[in-house]
Amino acid sequence: DCVDAEIPAGKCTAILGPSGCGKTTILKLLAELEPLQSGTISINGTTSVVFQDPSLLPWRTVRENIQFGLEAISSKHTGKFVNAVDKFISLVGLNGFEHSYPHELSGGMKQRIIIAMALLLKPKFVIADEPTTALDVLIQAQIINLFKKLKKDGMTLMLISHDLAVLSEIAEKIGIMYGGKMV
Repeated sequence: DCVDAEIPAGKCTAILGPSGCGKTTILKLLAELEPLQSGTISINGTTSVVFQDPSLLPWRTVRENIQFGLEAISSKHTGKFVNAVDKFISLVGLNGFEHSYPHELSGGMKQRIIIAMALLLKPKFVIADEPTTALDVLIQAQIINLFKKLKKDGMTLMLISHDLAVLSEIAEKIGIMYGGKMV
């Protein structure tokens, strides 16, 4: 209700708040997954979303799941995607698991696949809902460093989380939500 915010390009803005306060609703509105009832949202460039619950295709391997978005854009020339997919498998620390299926992976590994999928399409704006929740401390630090690098490379990030420690490491600006309002 009555959220008025500007997300600076090339920076990280975060939304912090308790469960049920409206953080994920903001994500869905920004990603155009829910209709806006009033007001306006303007986004310059392509957007990718990292959802809190990783939804992977169970019959596809790690490599095939990450490659899925590229295949949707261009079903021709899927062989040319191998180097790009390899780069993102390495970026999220999944080397050695390229041929594993989702049922063989931990929750944190599945989350890293979703992050790789979102980044592979080189969006201008990434919205991530609790992107480090299922990760152990070492992998969480790796993903935080990845987000910092993406920010340095000019990507605009919006992180939604309960974890102030993670947000304070990455975000320049943190909005606090409570009861459906930005307070």
